[in-house]
Amino acid sequence: MMSGDLDTTSPVDAIARSRRQAIGRWLWSGSHVSHVVAIALVLVAISFATRPSDVWTADEGAVRAQVEFLYTDGTWSAVRPFASIDPEELLAPIHGASIEGDRYYPYTKQPLLPALLTPLRSLGGGAPIIAWSLVGTVGFAVVVGMSVRRFDERLMNLAMWIAALFTPAFFYGFTVLGHTMAAAACGAVALIAITHGRRATPWWFVAMGCAGFASALRAEAVIYSAAVAVAVVVVGVRTSRRASIGLAAALIVASVGAVAATAAWDAS
Repeated sequence: MMSGDLDTTSPVDAIARSRRQAIGRWLWSGSHVSHVVAIALVLVAISFATRPSDVWTADEGAVRAQVEFLYTDGTWSAVRPFASIDPEELLAPIHGASIEGDRYYPYTKQPLLPALLTPLRSLGGGAPIIAWSLVGTVGFAVVVGMSVRRFDERLMNLAMWIAALFTPAFFYGFTVLGHTMAAAACGAVALIAITHGRRATPWWFVAMGCAGFASALRAEAVIYSAAVAVAVVVVGVRTSRRASIGLAAALIVASVGAVAATAAWDAS
């Protein structure tokens, strides 16, 4: 045997190459469930390493304050300091708070959010509240991956990692806001419209629930639902599947109804 035919790769290099190949195979063809679990573990590990407790936005501070109000004494409001010298009701201790006379409400523009987070607060402080957003990030990654899967199943795992770690859902996963849950719900609406939009199925009720849930957490989700509804109508007309128009109407009703219910809740 000629010397040129000899394998001069060291055992260490061979092991490293084998590991890279195994990781590559897992990334492209590994179980989707294993990737979802891995994404969740990575996010949890980052959460433990960074311990996200600081307030990054005024809205997040308002949500945290509202949750504390509900958790400590079950009320939505608190006494507004120096109300007697501010008859115009312009000032409150928290930016953007709603004011009524001598009381202020930190965050009532989407009251469903603090109402859902308060039970989590009782489970162990801030960690379960952050977990709420992380679950939303994982959910968003899953619906993105499932959407990509319809075009090429080999890309589903990669799409989930990109959605979880390289989109705003990653940042918002460590905040006390409704962004990631709303994003996951919006993604579910689009996915159901793609997979079940041609004929009436029970999945339409799931899509309505997701549209309403997202709109109750983020008012701009109404615009998203409207865009999906328009797309469903256009595809339904072009493919002569008029039944899909019913899904479009259902999404609009669910979204608008959620916003109206939220406004009524805030007003009460």
